[in-house]
Amino acid sequence: MKKIGLLIVLIIICNVGAAWADPTVKEILQKVSDNQKAIATMKATIYATWKVPAENLEKTDKIYYYYKAPDKERKELISSVAPYSILQVDIVNGDTMGLIDWKGRTFVRSMQEYSTSENIPGHMDYIDNIDDFLLNYDVSIDSATTDSLNGIYGLMAKTKPKSATIEGSGNEYFKKVLTQVDYNKGIIITEKVYDENDKLLIDAANSDIIQIDNKYWIAREILTKSTDSDGYEIQHIEKYEDIVLDQVISDTLFELPIVE
Repeated sequence: MKKIGLLIVLIIICNVGAAWADPTVKEILQKVSDNQKAIATMKATIYATWKVPAENLEKTDKIYYYYKAPDKERKELISSVAPYSILQVDIVNGDTMGLIDWKGRTFVRSMQEYSTSENIPGHMDYIDNIDDFLLNYDVSIDSATTDSLNGIYGLMAKTKPKSATIEGSGNEYFKKVLTQVDYNKGIIITEKVYDENDKLLIDAANSDIIQIDNKYWIAREILTKSTDSDGYEIQHIEKYEDIVLDQVISDTLFELPIVE
């Protein structure tokens, strides 16, 4: 009887240990990817605020936002006074982006070209292909930003040398990204982007996180901080309202403009 009792205790201990086992890096990335990919379409109104606190500067724009899986986005910048009209349209369709300004002028270029010319650091772009992402980055769980009891995991991603990555990859602008993920919800909470000297380039945080239709987790507020060339902190705040998911959106809405 004593041996049987001991065996039962050992089984219970093993089962508890298994239940508390932390997810792997790939499982964490997959959870975020699955939550994003579950959304077929999205419509929302964005109130985008740009601030320079030290200069007491602030400006807020109203934007109509459209998304269609897997890689289409459209943003319409709306005028602030009546009669309300579209001042600018930004479209992303796969690897290409297009812009139509208020004068009707059109521009089209690749997303890679845009990111390079604007010195925009890409973030942890693993939504489409986690295996490629792990091939390009050394990713590990960051214990300092991890609270596993509450399902919060920090991921440190460091760019690999170009020789070790897939063709056409590599990054000259940022070298390290520290991301905090709510694993239970499959959503990013914070993201910090650093250069090769460990200088913080971008500090982003998602908040007002809600669940829609009992299956999608959405952040209704995104705060991004960066520093300009004069050393001033710039804040960009996006607040999402009137969110509607999984309604039919025509592909024609994402057609790229014709450049004349």
